[in-house]
Amino acid sequence: MFKLFRQSSDLMDKKQENKCCANDTCNCASETKKENHANEQVNENKIKEKIQEIIKGKGNENKKEIEIEFIELQEHLQRLQAEFENYKKRTAKEKLELIEFGKANLINELLPVLDSFDQALKQNPSDKGLKLVFEQFMKTLNQNGLREINCAEKKFDAFEHECLQEKECEKEKGSIVEVIQKGFFLNNKILRHSKVIIAKEKEENQLGVDENGK
Repeated sequence: MFKLFRQSSDLMDKKQENKCCANDTCNCASETKKENHANEQVNENKIKEKIQEIIKGKGNENKKEIEIEFIELQEHLQRLQAEFENYKKRTAKEKLELIEFGKANLINELLPVLDSFDQALKQNPSDKGLKLVFEQFMKTLNQNGLREINCAEKKFDAFEHECLQEKECEKEKGSIVEVIQKGFFLNNKILRHSKVIIAKEKEENQLGVDENGK
């Protein structure tokens, strides 16, 4: 920029000289006047070109800076959007887990009521009113994910059953003989294990095996 101002001052000095040459008392030749005038035009054009180059160069620099800033802001926005999506998924999962936890606690507290219904029906199997209420109660619990653990014709499974007693009988060893208290799943998870009595071999059968072994 300093060079431009210097060139501009030189141009002004040359204009003053040309004014002098335009005076009738000046001894300069007409050809010299034309040459000086042409040089003035060239210098003016050069200065204008350089100023335009500087302006254009600054414009390009600003454009690059704006592009870089735009890319940075765009990347920052994408990160914020991703974080917000993760936040929504995490809060939705936590909310669902909280609901399931509350539901499990409530149903677990209702299991003794269910046991009482079951015992009452065993003692009064012909009570249609009691049976109807029990069925409605069970339907509501089933709709909320409760499911009874099936123990019929099954062998003891430590993941589903709790053995309270072993009993000698004709059934195969480890088979469930009787269900003392029903067990339940809640959404495919064990809410309460079934309390059962399982079969064991009779002592005489065990003695016979020992004697044959000897």
